[in-house]
Amino acid sequence: MVRPVNNSLFSPRPFLFWSLLLPATAFCQTNLLDTAFLLSSVHHAKEIYSNSLRGQSHLYNGVQYKEYNVSLDDKGIPYFESDDWVEGSVDYDGEIHDRVSILYDVVNDKVVIEHGVRGLKLQLIDEKLKYFTLPGHRFVHLVRDTLKNSPMQSGYYDLLSNGLVKFYVKWHKERLEKIEDQQKRWIFADNNNFYIWKKGIYFQVKTKSAVLKVLSDNKTLRKFIRENKISFRQNRVQAIASVVSFYNKSGN
Repeated sequence: MVRPVNNSLFSPRPFLFWSLLLPATAFCQTNLLDTAFLLSSVHHAKEIYSNSLRGQSHLYNGVQYKEYNVSLDDKGIPYFESDDWVEGSVDYDGEIHDRVSILYDVVNDKVVIEHGVRGLKLQLIDEKLKYFTLPGHRFVHLVRDTLKNSPMQSGYYDLLSNGLVKFYVKWHKERLEKIEDQQKRWIFADNNNFYIWKKGIYFQVKTKSAVLKVLSDNKTLRKFIRENKISFRQNRVQAIASVVSFYNKSGN
């Protein structure tokens, strides 16, 4: 007796079911892999972010900077050379940080940095800041207690020549109010001071004669100034720096 064949076994419907199920299963597995990869990437990013904050935690220890209310009618800027962020380095709270965005407020003698994450302007704490650098400049923090018998006050001084004799510039601007056309405007006027440190004493200098008096033990300075056509009127800072550097190199 021949048994009837069960055609349902050969029906296209089971094949169609498995054909639909396999891609769905593969899709779910792919989704799980993508999700796991995404979670791993997020975790890695958070770890990098946390490590970055830990590395910068000392640097971001400051107070929020109070900005100036300036307008286009004001003359000058309250900052050193630029009112835009300048990349430099700082020795702050015992750690050195490079590639820091810096603004140096020379009216109030405050160093401002940009918070790398929040974008805030932070004013660094003077007692924690040993020195900071900007392109071509190194500013050291001198404290009044160490400035014996000196007219200098605590603050940041630009060390432009370093050796047996040192040359410092105290960059400073006065904020002056001016009324024009019944409107108040601000003028940021330069009021810089220059100092030569020699044998433990700080001398305030400004003119060529004052510099030569402090460095009078070198009899070749006048010849050096004359031969190199150094003008104190055209660029006082560069002139003093050049004379002090020559003094140091001449082996006095």
